Amino acid sequence: MSFKACRVKAGFTQQQVADELNTSRVTVSRWESGIYESDHETLRRLSVLYGCTVDDLLNPPLPSPPNEVPEKQPEGERAERKTA
Repeated sequence: MSFKACRVKAGFTQQQVADELNTSRVTVSRWESGIYESDHETLRRLSVLYGCTVDDLLNPPLPSPPNEVPEKQPEGERAERKTA
């Protein structure tokens, strides 16, 4: 996940998080966008608030691999059909 994904999944607005952690909404926004880095205590508090792990906050999932495209057969060669 990510900071924002964890927050949204937990059902909080940026303002609600800011109020809970005694900070500003702008600071929460900057954590989510990567402009500011959170200290260890803030990460711990966010993980408790969101019900996720610190690892969830720091390590967003890797993108899915692209769909594999089957290799084209050379021109003139066709796959044999199996008949029952």
